[in-house]
Amino acid sequence: MELEAIKTLANLTYDFLSIVGYASSAKQIKDFLRKRAPFLYHEWKFWDNIDKFFNSGILSDDDKRKLIGKLSSEKEKQEVGRKIIDLISKVDTDKKLVYIINATKAWVDDSIDRSQYFRICHVISASLDEDLQFLSEHIDDTGDIPYSIEINGLQTTGLACHTNMDKEGNPLYVFTPLSRAVNEYAIKGAGANAIENFNINEPPFKGTSDEEWKKEIGAIFGKN
Repeated sequence: MELEAIKTLANLTYDFLSIVGYASSAKQIKDFLRKRAPFLYHEWKFWDNIDKFFNSGILSDDDKRKLIGKLSSEKEKQEVGRKIIDLISKVDTDKKLVYIINATKAWVDDSIDRSQYFRICHVISASLDEDLQFLSEHIDDTGDIPYSIEINGLQTTGLACHTNMDKEGNPLYVFTPLSRAVNEYAIKGAGANAIENFNINEPPFKGTSDEEWKKEIGAIFGKN
């Protein structure tokens, strides 16, 4: 029975709506994996991220409905949904998960388009927390920025670029337009939205029964 349960969990990772459907049980799933299959660390981490993404309270019920509504066709459900699952699964810190949740809120509110959303999330996933913190602290600085290890990291992910040399021949840098989008739509407000400030393990649609929200998801895609 436990082996069948593990197989079922593995199959879920291929379908976005199934992930959403099981988000309310994410804590139970990750507890099961930790106790019964401790060798499946990556699967546990995936469900831990799903738990925090959907159940932290940062995404409102309306945000979640809008997110599902963004997947307007069967093809988009498969392709875009799996890209979102892949993004969530690769996040290695709670801070970066909050950044991605903030970007998700910006996307569902149409503050950014889908291309911007995935570019922002990809950069966040590929960056160090320390580099993103440096970005947020210096994004409004005027003039060129001298080299630092943080700038080196930001240059690697496309958030800073070399622009000039100082009088001593040392390189100078500026932040790219993408870095300003990352700061505006993902990093700003992240302190107030820290994971630890919220109650984890609320249902995906609070105040709505499992059957009710499953019907609501089905209605969006024309399924009963």
